[in-house]
Amino acid sequence: MRARVSIFAITALAVLVRLLFLSYSIPEHYDYFFPKRQELLDRFVQRDEPYLHPFGWEASSIACALVCKDRGFSDPFGAQSGPTAWIAPGVVVPFAAAFAVFGCFSFESIFAVFMVSLLCSALICLTVYWVTKGLFGSVDRALMAALLFAVLPYDAWIFRVTGHLDFNFVTLGFAMLLAASVLYYRRPGVPMAAILGAVAGASILVFPGFILCALGAWLVTALSERTSKQGLDLCVVCFVAGALVAPYVLWQRDRLGVWVPVKSNAGFELYLGNAPEAGGILTERVLAKYHPSQSASEFRKYRDLGEVRYVRSKFREMLANFSTARFLENTMRRMLSFYFLYDTKSWDRPGARLWAKRVLWFVPGCLLLVGAVVGFLRKTPAWWLVVAFSLAYSAPFLIAGVMDRYRYPLAPAICVLVAGLLPHIGKWADGRSGAKS
Repeated sequence: MRARVSIFAITALAVLVRLLFLSYSIPEHYDYFFPKRQELLDRFVQRDEPYLHPFGWEASSIACALVCKDRGFSDPFGAQSGPTAWIAPGVVVPFAAAFAVFGCFSFESIFAVFMVSLLCSALICLTVYWVTKGLFGSVDRALMAALLFAVLPYDAWIFRVTGHLDFNFVTLGFAMLLAASVLYYRRPGVPMAAILGAVAGASILVFPGFILCALGAWLVTALSERTSKQGLDLCVVCFVAGALVAPYVLWQRDRLGVWVPVKSNAGFELYLGNAPEAGGILTERVLAKYHPSQSASEFRKYRDLGEVRYVRSKFREMLANFSTARFLENTMRRMLSFYFLYDTKSWDRPGARLWAKRVLWFVPGCLLLVGAVVGFLRKTPAWWLVVAFSLAYSAPFLIAGVMDRYRYPLAPAICVLVAGLLPHIGKWADGRSGAKS
């Protein structure tokens, strides 16, 4: 009973923190929440200049095309350009639903998506509690993990700034798939493999890279010898996930004329992240020069060629200029940036806030390293499950390009690892003090 009351109190705290951030954000970013709708919608019907509103970026542009322009799943960069599979459909759904009910880019629709995101954060908080309890069998550790998620800025800060709201839905997919992975790890077999496949299929429609996370969970479970039918379980996971994803893939095949693995832009992402000026990091300057959402010349190429031909042309360009040495160098830079280093922005100012960002960005990589070491020394596959799951999520970014917001979905894993490590740190400290005395 105490644990139930505590976790709901912590979840309420998570909601309160995010509402507090949102209350500061609305007056500070008034034009974001109360845009001049007609001027905004006029920019979405022209054909020559890309335009993205920071409320959802490509997701809100596609939602606007669906609901307000009656052009179907199209126009990811605002201006009219044609059918698209540039981003996964699961991210578009909340924006399209809000636009259908409240109108495109009205305050009510923007606020509604924030409320959906708030619900996602509450569900993630509960999921973090369940995952930690399932892995380590401790209510106290589970409550600590949930409390960390409630107050740490990895997720909460989304409600304080503009432009990152869509990634909260990816974080929810990460947390739910991690929970399904823990369920399968604890009780491997066909029923749990089917659940893992179902959650994986739904999550893939939000971020296709989640297939790697599901495979990582299966691999850790198989290597820990917790099941004697690894092959059958893998087939079940893939079959169920594929059955959920197949209708969307078949629909896009009919529209675009090619097979698309949920998203069509993988070739472009590889090109963009390995462009000479990028060096693996997607900075403002790189996006302004190479991305069709910000470069008018690139947008016109994208519009005139069509999405599929444009992506293929960029992938061929990357292959023509490919250098193994430069790719490996960029990959090392991407790894450091993704796990350890904060990329200083033009709006950052020297001071305590900048140092706080650097410290917070340094923590995830350290936790993954420590978690891997603890899992090896204690021979505990549960640690490896969280670490492998997190590494699998990050793998696509480590060969393409890295942005700060790509790391936000790691928040549930960070909280689980911290809560799992605290008792070990306490024992180590007690041992040190005992040795000195």
